[in-house]
Amino acid sequence: MSKSELSSLHYSNSRINVIQSYDGTIASAKRASAVLSGSYKMMHFNYDGEETYIRLRLHWQWSKVPIFTYHDIVGCSISEGMYYDPETSYHNVYYYDKFGRSTRTVRFPVKPNGLTSYVSSIVNMNITPHSDLEQEYAMQGFAYFGWTKIGDIPEVGGFIKYGHSYLTVMPSISVDTGGVSFTLQPANKIKEEYSHYFHEKKIY
Repeated sequence: MSKSELSSLHYSNSRINVIQSYDGTIASAKRASAVLSGSYKMMHFNYDGEETYIRLRLHWQWSKVPIFTYHDIVGCSISEGMYYDPETSYHNVYYYDKFGRSTRTVRFPVKPNGLTSYVSSIVNMNITPHSDLEQEYAMQGFAYFGWTKIGDIPEVGGFIKYGHSYLTVMPSISVDTGGVSFTLQPANKIKEEYSHYFHEKKIY
């Protein structure tokens, strides 16, 4: 990108110098990137006499438009062999133009990763609705993760993560051996921008 294009995305001169000195390495990419903030919230932890229902939320937001806008990923895991609830699991992503104006909201699916207790959602970081319009960028989102299981479950633990891609790859999650840990893949092309371990106990 030219200096004027970067300026239109609200990058400072010092940040532009870092971006334009990008040499293709992950270390250089990290220096050039915008900053992502994330926050976790337990929305529900209930037992109705038959099954336990849990719902978690991740809110993420970029400080500026990332230079690399390909496909990012959010992932969530949970203990106790709980099952993904498709009716309450989804990912709302908010897009903005280069001037910081809100343009649209897109709902992306949250999908199980072939195993109980692991799900992920892939985000298209930029869209061009029509050929004659400017690109729109994913700047923030709310990902909701719903879980259910028969029985009264007193406590759970797990991870929520956000991964940012620096190359045109389709990200995924890889389940680690034992526990509820997972990694974002491919590891050499995805930077883990946010990771939170949660441990929640139901209040009786």
